Amino acid sequence: MEKILSRERVKALEEFRRKLIEVLEDSIKKEKNAAIRQAYSNALFNAESIPIKFVPAKALSSAVFIAGNRMVTSVVKGQQVNQIILVQKGKNKYLIKRREIDLPAWHLFEGNKLAWNGVHTLMHEYCHGMRELNSFALKLNLSYEQAEELIADLLSAKIALKMNFPKERILSFYHGRESLYGSFPFWETLKNILSIK
Repeated sequence: MEKILSRERVKALEEFRRKLIEVLEDSIKKEKNAAIRQAYSNALFNAESIPIKFVPAKALSSAVFIAGNRMVTSVVKGQQVNQIILVQKGKNKYLIKRREIDLPAWHLFEGNKLAWNGVHTLMHEYCHGMRELNSFALKLNLSYEQAEELIADLLSAKIALKMNFPKERILSFYHGRESLYGSFPFWETLKNILSIK
């Protein structure tokens, strides 16, 4: 069986995280909008502290749902897991908080190099976990989960642009995501972030 983390893969992942952390730190210093600055800070905390767990693709979920008059398929390629587990040893009970990003190795790596879509999925997962989204969700007529996904999508697009990823590749990553956000003008907002006419 092939080893998931070869020396070359570890080096590629460490180099990516180093560059990502550098971009996030710079973005925090330069951002004037307090809410966006907080989102960058949250992503930085996640990138520095949440471990990646490599899981088989079948461990992640997929769904088929109706959006408007279309049937949409959703396949999860990565997920941030936040769980509190109750463990009992004898008479003592412990709460253990588990935080990790679950990601299939085949999605993150192509050979010993990082795969572009996998890296973008990882950035998206680092952008999850914002607090105080209720008023934002209500303002946009979105559920809390939709608002959190929207923040992760838009913030990861901004970060990818700052990391000099090609605009066309960034845009292609979000193909089909607009159906998640109802009447919110997702494509127009994304194109505005990427300065695409």
